[in-house]
Amino acid sequence: MKLSKHFTDVEFRCRCGCGQMIVNPKLLHKLEELRERINKPIIIHCVNRCIEHNAAVGGVGNSYHISGKAADFHIKGLPMKNLHALILNSDDIFDGGIGVYDWGCHVDVGEKRVWDKRNE
Repeated sequence: MKLSKHFTDVEFRCRCGCGQMIVNPKLLHKLEELRERINKPIIIHCVNRCIEHNAAVGGVGNSYHISGKAADFHIKGLPMKNLHALILNSDDIFDGGIGVYDWGCHVDVGEKRVWDKRNE
């Protein structure tokens, strides 16, 4: 089922198979805005996590993924260094949490904070 022009319900469901899918309209809108701006597919790693899956992957207990308010992703065809620069400079789109990692980026619709967990 399409949730928006570029995203489906499969991308937003918990990856453990439990079926949890909470769609936060603000997060979905911000991901769409980014997708339109860059004109490249956003590869979603994770949006929703049930409490059990969050614990199994080492997520923090108060993770925004539990309430569907966070997304982890990379962008197809965009070098990681460029992705990090794009996201870190996109506070006109993402005004909540922004984290950069070797595998991609995390954004959420929580309070404003930025972190860098790259091993570069």
